[in-house]
Amino acid sequence: MSGSDGFPASFYGEPGVLGMLSNGLSALLVLLQNFNTARTGVSSSGVENMLAGVQLLILGGLCQLVAGLLSFRKFDHLSGTAFVGYAALWSSYGAT
Repeated sequence: MSGSDGFPASFYGEPGVLGMLSNGLSALLVLLQNFNTARTGVSSSGVENMLAGVQLLILGGLCQLVAGLLSFRKFDHLSGTAFVGYAALWSSYGAT
């Protein structure tokens, strides 16, 4: 059930996969919104910005925060710090 370091590996997967996937999807969302603005010349407004903000808060903020906390639980402090930092970045970007 648990590995040699006492971490219950059967209860948790690798949190780095969740963190990297949510970071990539958040960056892809912002990239697509910026490409649409560059292609059409019309910046997004209203509902488009609200939907992107909510997706960034949930996907970039919450998922990466969970991945960071699970990384800390697994005693991987480098990944934990990176994911919590990126969670703060995407949450602040999504809130604005």
